[in-house]
Amino acid sequence: MIIIDDPLKPEEALSETQRRFTNEWYDHTLVSRLNDKKGNVIILIMQRLHEDDLVGHVLEQESWDVVSFPAIAEKDEEIWIDTLFGPRRFMRHAGEVLHPERESRETIDRIRRTIGEYNFAGQYQQAPAPLGGGLVKEAWFQRYEPGDLPEKL
Repeated sequence: MIIIDDPLKPEEALSETQRRFTNEWYDHTLVSRLNDKKGNVIILIMQRLHEDDLVGHVLEQESWDVVSFPAIAEKDEEIWIDTLFGPRRFMRHAGEVLHPERESRETIDRIRRTIGEYNFAGQYQQAPAPLGGGLVKEAWFQRYEPGDLPEKL
């Protein structure tokens, strides 16, 4: 078993060179270290920092079992955990914070304002977004003069 814990620091994740170095280290060095490549496992523990961080990289290559706990639930969740006392069911509803006794909604909202949406999406929601935003970019829009408009069909 190999356990990788936080292979990148948040500031390193913005560097394409650092991400590529980490991803290549995984591909060319780490994977070959498994004694039993069929039966051994690699566990990757990290906060998401970029779409092409090590988690993003390995998920593009193959299927992994992913355990992700966003700070704020994005949808209703039902989680079953096997315990010594039998299976336990945990429910979490959209909008609920992960551990309100540790980090209240007010604390999470303050952190979000402090670190910004880009960092919050990756580090707290485990869903990194493109640095320029993931929905609509101004550069996608073209401007036309009235005479340039296409004719109606």
